[in-house]
Amino acid sequence: MAIGENMTDTQAKRLRDTLNRHEGFELEVYLDSEGNPTVGRGHLVLPEDNLKVGDTITEEQAEAFYEKDIDNARQVAENFVPNVWGDLSQQRQNVLTNMSFNLGGPRLNKFEGLKGALQVGDYNLASDEMMDSIWSGQVGRRADNLAYRMENDKWSSGVPWYKNAWWFAGDQFDKLKNWGN
Repeated sequence: MAIGENMTDTQAKRLRDTLNRHEGFELEVYLDSEGNPTVGRGHLVLPEDNLKVGDTITEEQAEAFYEKDIDNARQVAENFVPNVWGDLSQQRQNVLTNMSFNLGGPRLNKFEGLKGALQVGDYNLASDEMMDSIWSGQVGRRADNLAYRMENDKWSSGVPWYKNAWWFAGDQFDKLKNWGN
């Protein structure tokens, strides 16, 4: 099932744009923060990809990886809450798809509190469950943005919204420390 079949073109574009910001876009294979070879838009290099760190791929290859990865992420997200998936807005489906893209199924399935909150339609609690996780500390602003979108069912207004205040403060400190360099 292709991602575009179940969401508007606008939502599919917003998901792609958000993942570009959250994942970045690299044509050269690199090691991610956990030491895994990665390329394109956060594509975990698999043995069948026949790539190693330092190899370069084309934009077409990156897009092919993305299409496969996003379809998989959406299916994993849908399987996370199959009985309420159809009741979720496209915005909230995008949030779960983004999390699935980042985490993969096994780690997303550890978010039992999030799953429970979604089952009963408590999006404030769902947002809190997202933020009350190791993942939130690891991804910082990504978690802030996705939790905001889950709770409010809208795209960020552009005004910073930081439940991860410690992360934000550290980010600002780093900017000040490097100011003028």
